[in-house]
Amino acid sequence: APDAEIHDYRAMDDQGQGGDTIIAKAIREAVADGCDIINMSIAGKLKTNTLRRAMGYASYSGVIMVCAAGNRGDGNPLTNEISFPASFEDAISVAAVSKKDNLPVAKFSQSNDQVDYAGIGVDVLSFKPDGNYVRFDGTSMASPHVCGFIAALMTKDATYSEIIKDDSSLRKLLNENFCIDIGTKGRDNATGVGFLTYLTKEEFEGDFIDLPDHE
Repeated sequence: APDAEIHDYRAMDDQGQGGDTIIAKAIREAVADGCDIINMSIAGKLKTNTLRRAMGYASYSGVIMVCAAGNRGDGNPLTNEISFPASFEDAISVAAVSKKDNLPVAKFSQSNDQVDYAGIGVDVLSFKPDGNYVRFDGTSMASPHVCGFIAALMTKDATYSEIIKDDSSLRKLLNENFCIDIGTKGRDNATGVGFLTYLTKEEFEGDFIDLPDHE
């Protein structure tokens, strides 16, 4: 998405703490500024009406919201660890997987029936506040991978820009064209529908790593 404009909104203090009011304010500001998609690499246990209403407003306005699933997982896909805003129905919840054969789910990645997709979230090169680089693990790393992928699909006048009208039309496009089933066959609580990529399974395995065989 070479022509995409990137906005940032402060929703945390210097210690990485933030409340639902300031996060909700940031969401509403992003909508007012005309943002098409919002990434939220944040996760908390509380399901508040303030945050729910802000996300409902964004969704009603046609804004896509991509959220980190959370990092309090126990490595067991049969248990449910719930975090918000990812578990709101208006959010696309993103789990974290490793850059290894079969894209194994990161142990810390939370599992629940609200998880929608998976992205690379282990050993990800990122920026430090001082301008240097550092490698991080977390669903907060996986979420912007997915957000950037969707932003590329939404590029104005591109093949899919007129197809993506809202959250529902986006999910339909992703599920039918850009999702590779990983983890347990079919939709599962650890990786959702699967791993998002431009590549086919054959192209991915030819250029990168092996994937699960669910044929």
